Amino acid sequence: MRSEKELKAIKATCEALDLDGLVVVGATHSMTDAMIVANYLLKENVKTRIITVPCTLDNNIGHPMLEGIIGFDSASKTYSQ
Repeated sequence: MRSEKELKAIKATCEALDLDGLVVVGATHSMTDAMIVANYLLKENVKTRIITVPCTLDNNIGHPMLEGIIGFDSASKTYSQ
């Protein structure tokens, strides 16, 4: 989701579907891509807003405001059984 061609396609899809929001689920790369898309859509005056949901099996996302990460908790419980 980083090339100009891909960003234009995302913009066209968001506008064609009249999306208010788009949810991106993933880890650090997905969150970076979401930021790039969000900035592009904002610059292009597209109403679609991006929400990210942190999800990782590797527990490589950390922040004091995050109590738990989707994926890691499930994976930890599965492996411990």
